[in-house]
Amino acid sequence: MKKRILLVGAAGFTGKALRDVLASSYALSLFDIKPIPDTPDTIQADLADFDAVRQAMEGVDGVVNAMMAPNETYNRPEIPFRSNVLGCANLLEAARESGALRAMVVITTDKVYDNKESRRSYREEDSLGGHDPYSASKAAADLVAQSYIKSFFSP
Repeated sequence: MKKRILLVGAAGFTGKALRDVLASSYALSLFDIKPIPDTPDTIQADLADFDAVRQAMEGVDGVVNAMMAPNETYNRPEIPFRSNVLGCANLLEAARESGALRAMVVITTDKVYDNKESRRSYREEDSLGGHDPYSASKAAADLVAQSYIKSFFSP
């Protein structure tokens, strides 16, 4: 039986790849701030709008949050904070409210780590940080996700 998956950020680099993989085995509900050409299932909405997020999540079995928004972060620094931080919080709160969601994946980036200009790869235990709006917003979204996991989704 096909599952209904809400893929957030389906127009982005990671979202496009996931959309192609998931489309073969899942019924997708795509949720994006910008329209995706030739994709009838796209829900165009603002992740900062809690009611729109809650409505989009009705009847879904799982959520994959691939929202990144790295473009235009210096011209419009509020955009990554709205989509990455508030959007992540809205998705998690809507999941908590629904009580029926079976799974959620929040995809992040190595940009969440405090950039020490080191040659070594980042590790999970490294400090979060961010010198630019995109990196800071992704680190903050990671903290929001950790907070929800520990406060509401842990056994």
